[in-house]
Amino acid sequence: MVLKRPYRNYREMHLGDVLDELMRRRRLTWSWSYARSDSFPLFIVTLATSGPWPYHLKGAEELAARIAAREQIAWLPVPEPGTEENYHATLAAMAELERQLAIPALRPAYRPEPTPDGHAAPA
Repeated sequence: MVLKRPYRNYREMHLGDVLDELMRRRRLTWSWSYARSDSFPLFIVTLATSGPWPYHLKGAEELAARIAAREQIAWLPVPEPGTEENYHATLAAMAELERQLAIPALRPAYRPEPTPDGHAAPA
């Protein structure tokens, strides 16, 4: 899986994917940016019950996980440092969680299915 721009790592990209899905389901709106070129991302999330609120990466992941659970989406954040290997391991863990809970994992069409060893299947 190629890292999508403008994300700097797979952890940010994976969070963006779930926030996009939650926005598609009309649970929130969001935007993000880097305050400076050398800074961490800041996610601005607006829920139906609150105005825009800024979140750093970890806080945005925690919020996304709570909302995804309510929406019955099996979603887990990619752990630090957000490498491609971490990303594929997270996709495999999400697939296992999906099997255990019998709920769908967030797996957009552009995301490859993980193989049993946790790596993306060839396209």
